[in-house]
Order: sequence, then C-alpha cells, then structure tokens
Amino acid sequence: MAIRPWSARGSDRKKGCIKHRQDKRRLRRDTVEQADGMELLEKRAMMAVVAPTYEVVHDWGTEFEANIRLHNGDTEAVNDWSVTFKYEADISSIWGATIVAREGDRYTIANGGWNANLEAGRSVVFGFIGSASIPAAQLASPVNYVINGEALDTSAVSLVEQVVPSQDPSNPSLSGTSDLYHATFNEINNWGPGFIGEVVVENKSDHMLAGWMVEFDSAGELDAFWNGKVVARSGSRYTVRGPLWNPDISPGGAVSFRVHGASNEAETILTQLRVTG
Repeated sequence: MAIRPWSARGSDRKKGCIKHRQDKRRLRRDTVEQADGMELLEKRAMMAVVAPTYEVVHDWGTEFEANIRLHNGDTEAVNDWSVTFKYEADISSIWGATIVAREGDRYTIANGGWNANLEAGRSVVFGFIGSASIPAAQLASPVNYVINGEALDTSAVSLVEQVVPSQDPSNPSLSGTSDLYHATFNEINNWGPGFIGEVVVENKSDHMLAGWMVEFDSAGELDAFWNGKVVARSGSRYTVRGPLWNPDISPGGAVSFRVHGASNEAETILTQLRVTG
C-alpha cells in the first residue's frame, strides 16, 4: 500500500482552522466581557449620578419631620425608582412615597406612582414624620443607600443634613417667603362658620421647582381642596402637594390651589406657610 507523502499545505490548513476557531472563541469571550463591562459602567454611572439629600425641616425634640430628595444628575431617566437605606428612627407616616418593607433599621421605599420616573436633571422629594429616642438634631442621617437594587457610590455623593428649628407659633405670617419660593394665602369668601381661600405658590428661581409642596398651619378644620392634595397632617399643620397633572412650577411661574373649611375666629386662617420641593 502506497503511503501518501506528508503535505505541509494540508497541515497549514489544519492549523489555520484551529486558529480560526480559537479566534472566534476569543472574540465571543471579549464581546461578553465588553458587554459585562459596559453594564458595570452603566450601573456605576447610575449610582454616581443619583444623589440623595436628607433634611430635617421641623424638630419637636424626639419627633420630627424630614425630607429625602433624590436628584438625577444623569442625561437619562431613572424609571420606577425605589430606595433602600439604613435609618435609626421610626417612620410613622410618609408622603410622596410608600414604605414597602422594613427589617430592623433598614427601610425600602417605593415611589408614589405619580412620581415613578425620575427624569434627567430632575429631583423627587418624599417626606415623613419620624421619632427616635434621641433629639432629631443628634440623629444620624440615613446611610447605605441602594437605588433600584444597586448600592450607591457614596464616594461620589455628598449627603447634606440641615436641621431647621421649628417655627415659632407666636409669630404667624400670612406669607411663606424665601429668596426663591413664595406662598401667599388669600381669603376668597367668608360666611362666618365657613370660608374659601386660595394659596398662590410662586417659583422665583431660574430652574424648575419639581414636586412642589406647601406646609401651613390652619386655625380651623379644612375639609375640601381644589388643585392640591393633602399628603400629611400633624395636628393643625397640613402639607399639600400639587395635583398629578400639575406637579411642577416653571421658572418665574406660579400655581394656586383652593381650600374650604371652618373659619374659626382667627383673623388669619392659614399661617406659617412654607414651600418645599
């Protein structure tokens, strides 16, 4: 039987096929690694641009009112947001969001539905009433934030805490003023036992006031609201936010809502107005 002579060309073809298969496997592996890397970069980018800010707005000792603002510094929206954090206080009521779970000191908060999508460059704010065994001024800010299941890169985020003293009820005001936001109450009609009034909220800044809310004290019981929704009440102090179809105020713009209730004997029915958002 004749022996076929060794062919260098056949061997080269075989080596070429093996190398081609190896190159294809390497290309698939590099593609997967690149995709994983891109996903990781996207997650890191999301973690770096969603920045939380914690603020105590009213301090009554061991009870207090606080807000958490989530700002999206990215160019894309964060949809159906939720946030988890560790917080050594008891939250008794919340507005602008919903508590969906609590395990010890760890809370999981979901959006309120109407504010589910955090648009690029915008903020959402939710507030709550809390209590602790120590004064609010000594209470640590929330830590270990997780946004939409991803741990927040705290090295890229500055958490700001501002404790605002409770307002002095002996010095009521008809208007809530600041350099940027302003709320004014006007009585529309008063027939003795009842009244209708209007609150005008102005945005004097050069940027959008997202998710505006107004806090105020009422000398009488309020039982109806138009173009506004009550999201919290503590005694005579109400918190009202904008309706779903009008949650924001444009730069230099204004919105208004009306209230109906018992007029009481107070000369000014709504006082200590304060705009947040």
